[in-house]
Amino acid sequence: MALTSNDELVFQLLFKALENNKSIHLNIVWATIGLQVAAIGWLISSEQARNFISHAKRLKVASLSTILIIAFAHYFMIFDTVTTSSEVIRAIEENHHFIALSENSPNILSYYSLNTNKVIARAAFTFILFFYLCVLVCTAKNITKRSSGRGRATSA
Repeated sequence: MALTSNDELVFQLLFKALENNKSIHLNIVWATIGLQVAAIGWLISSEQARNFISHAKRLKVASLSTILIIAFAHYFMIFDTVTTSSEVIRAIEENHHFIALSENSPNILSYYSLNTNKVIARAAFTFILFFYLCVLVCTAKNITKRSSGRGRATSA
């Protein structure tokens, strides 16, 4: 089987596509985790936000709906990057240039391919954060400030 420069060019393009796909996948995961952590931190630390959510049933429903839509979009994008990775790897493995390269270095694709166990771990972690965020919204309670006893007027 004779190698052509076209085989090498196709391999380079496919390999770059695989590299970009992994970068996109990790950006999706990190952006989602950042959004989740910011929302969780805001709900935990903001008494005013919890009070507002506890009084506004429509806001609670809207918040939960938004969280579920973001979760659905997140998992759809993750599925898309995994599918793209599989398709690109399949195309690379059929490339004559890759076949010649893989005789000397069989694990050439392992760095940029999406490892199933890592994808499942990332998906599970984001699921836990989505679930915790939903729990915080559902259990938001009106918290009244308690006086600490300082500065009270005494009766004479």
